[in-house]
Amino acid sequence: MFSAAGRSGDYLQQVPAVAPRNPMPVVFDIHGYLQPGFMQAAWSGMSAHGARHGFAVITPETHVMPPKWDIGEGGQDVAYLSALLTHVEKALCVDKRRVYITGLSMGAFTTSSLACQMADRFAAAAPVAAPPTVWRMLIQADLSHLTRPPRELVGAGEALNPEVINKVRDAWGNTIRDGYGQTEMTCCVGNSPGQPVRIGAMGRPMPGYAVVLCNSDEDPAREERHARVVLPARVVPGRPGGGELRLEERPARRLVAQQRVGAVEFC
Repeated sequence: MFSAAGRSGDYLQQVPAVAPRNPMPVVFDIHGYLQPGFMQAAWSGMSAHGARHGFAVITPETHVMPPKWDIGEGGQDVAYLSALLTHVEKALCVDKRRVYITGLSMGAFTTSSLACQMADRFAAAAPVAAPPTVWRMLIQADLSHLTRPPRELVGAGEALNPEVINKVRDAWGNTIRDGYGQTEMTCCVGNSPGQPVRIGAMGRPMPGYAVVLCNSDEDPAREERHARVVLPARVVPGRPGGGELRLEERPARRLVAQQRVGAVEFC
């Protein structure tokens, strides 16, 4: 257990079985919304990489329920994670020049926020499946200061506006690939590598997903502004026998559909 800044929590610590002779790098692996630390550790597989390549992995969580992070400017968990990093640096033989952070979904938002608020302590950050809000936050900064920008750029869960995509492309020479589906499920619609990106389009159905847009009459949508994304129940993880999940509406024209299937609707 670890407590600091009015928070109590725990963290998983994985260090190489054979301790390196020199101070070792550390990676903070941050969980997403509703996902406890052990789940993040299982999904990321970061511990196995650390054992293989000689770095420690710290996977923190607080006792806040449901699992989430307060990482706005001056947020309580910013202070908590800063104190945890100080604790780890004292407990382990850490190379303070090689402390890194990564995270999934809300953990990616946390990663981006801490990279800004604790830039003097993290050498690099790698957010995974960060929501579009993070992109809108990042473009407020001078992107040209990043001398080695990411090789692949994605957005998920909500369509990005062209201004964001164009600004990132101008600064980094790379295009954000939009998609649909994130923490709640895997990506079902997206712009896959090698596919020309049409700005404003969410892409094509991904392998394993048959997708169609239906209007309120359960007919395939054509010119309607809003429609339901309908998926076969068998492909939705964690939904034995199918069922209905409801998310906010998405503009029909931003999705590319194939054939009509039934059972599970995303509204």
